[in-house]
Amino acid sequence: MTGTTSFQSAPDPATDRMTRTRVVLLIVASAVFAAFRFWARARTAWDWDESLFALALRDFDVVKHNPHPPGFPLYVAFARLASYFVEGEFEALQAVNMAAGALLVPVVFFAAREAGFGFNTAFAGAVLLFAAPNVLFFGSGAFSDVPSLVLAFAAMALLLRGRSSPAAFVFGMALAGAAASIRIQNVLVFTLPALLAIVACWRTSRRAVIGGLALAATIVVASYGGAVVATGSWERYAAAVETHGEYIARTDSWRGPDRAPLPEVAARVFVLPFRGVKLPALLSALAFLALIDACVKRHRPSALVAGAFLPMMVLATLMLDPHSMSRFSVAWIPFHALLAAHGAAIVAAMVRSWLRTPVTEVQWLVAMALAAAMVARTLPALEIVRTTDSPPVAAMREVARSRASTATTVWVVEGATAAHAWLELGPYGATSVPTLGDVPLDRTNGRDAIVVAEGEIYGAERVFRRERAPFDGLARKRFFEMSIVPVASMVRFGDGWFDPDEGDGPTARWMGASARTGFGASPQPRTLTLHLRVPRETAALCSVELARDGEVVMRRPPNASVFEFDADIVLPAGDSPHEITIRADRTFRPIDHEPGSTDTRELGLRLLGMEVR
Repeated sequence: MTGTTSFQSAPDPATDRMTRTRVVLLIVASAVFAAFRFWARARTAWDWDESLFALALRDFDVVKHNPHPPGFPLYVAFARLASYFVEGEFEALQAVNMAAGALLVPVVFFAAREAGFGFNTAFAGAVLLFAAPNVLFFGSGAFSDVPSLVLAFAAMALLLRGRSSPAAFVFGMALAGAAASIRIQNVLVFTLPALLAIVACWRTSRRAVIGGLALAATIVVASYGGAVVATGSWERYAAAVETHGEYIARTDSWRGPDRAPLPEVAARVFVLPFRGVKLPALLSALAFLALIDACVKRHRPSALVAGAFLPMMVLATLMLDPHSMSRFSVAWIPFHALLAAHGAAIVAAMVRSWLRTPVTEVQWLVAMALAAAMVARTLPALEIVRTTDSPPVAAMREVARSRASTATTVWVVEGATAAHAWLELGPYGATSVPTLGDVPLDRTNGRDAIVVAEGEIYGAERVFRRERAPFDGLARKRFFEMSIVPVASMVRFGDGWFDPDEGDGPTARWMGASARTGFGASPQPRTLTLHLRVPRETAALCSVELARDGEVVMRRPPNASVFEFDADIVLPAGDSPHEITIRADRTFRPIDHEPGSTDTRELGLRLLGMEVR
């Protein structure tokens, strides 16, 4: 089939050379894309992982998940180097991302050329990869994904060149070791190019093969060895890696009981690698068209790309957290981008006879239109992150500005929120607890206390929000709201309360026969008003009793005609919290009274709302 159409075989070197015009086009495009990447950089950290990376620059310890095991050692090392020139941990990490983003297009282009794609397909594929929403978005912050991707592509390019150049093979293996020292999974990407290069290079220079393999191993061992040393000991490091691996296998992998069904996860990996439906589906359709071409007509460049990235995609389907797939897919979105560029050429060749348009023009039209649409889809999200502080950072900085640490205790929940607190407030700026329910409601030593917590918490004096719609399917559904709550205003629903039903407000919910609610201590007396409703099914017989700190303060007899009532309870001033207990001597099950209901809960009263003043 060689030579029958322009998309079936490798380009002819005599007619597909890098002319001066093409070199200028590549340089100008790379400069424009680099400038766009700098313009679109995020203003602050937002994701938990960004704060963990930043904390790793202060105190690298994978046991503390600074950062997550096994440590991404070379990414942290690059950021440490950048910190000598850039002020701030987040900014140093982001500088590494900016540098990688500036190199993305030329590196991917040259890797595609080494794989055997023609100029048009290589350039279009690099542009599509740059424009992918997940690459644009996660490349704007302090994640390791884009630097890892650029190093993996650089390694791939040199390893493919290494089939005819021993020196290129050695340098390629060095970059392969570096890529694996950021993300060990990158080994899956460059295994095929490395094997092809080893087979070809072994015939001409065995010394280069042995030397390249030894160099890659040395870089990997040195990088992760540094992570071990920084963590403190091999035992601590190995235990952290093992524990983290067990967590992934138990929770994120296909064995996780709450994980989405495998076909659904596979669809996210192979068909919908980023937000939306139409754009990723179109990109994937073009890519799979190229994959069919690789199988039927043995198009080697497409087969090489598929062989490089399909193992990573299979691993992701089986092992990675589906909720973060938009970010993880940065590692294999080149599969879709490069093959989609080739798929556009196939479409162009199919329709050229009746369009009477050159293949190149149709291919570029399809690829550039798709790239422009992806950028346009991502711009609203980029505009928000580049111009505003993220909710967790805004909340922590508000605490730092308005609270004196010596006069106010700041509580945060362990994990993601605590990481943001340590980064913005320092290691002694906040005290962490396992859950929000573990925050003490008293005034310790007479000091006021506040809670900085994820979500929109009842009683918050201020809530920081970020619009959700532009990030739908792009960012994780975390930290879109962040609350600063005085402990004196906190309400803790304890034993006896059911979770709110769908559509309920922040305090509306059902209780059983008895329910307890805690209220934070306050230096000022307050009045609590509870808006309650007795179910119609039990109203004629149900007596209600309310107690404050064990002392009965109100009794309501049965009333068959009035279902809703208010209860006003005084909460005295002091350093101790208060507990309100509500009891109903009758309950009912919706399943016994409502046709078609499957609700078997024993319901006593419904709380419609409350105010504390």
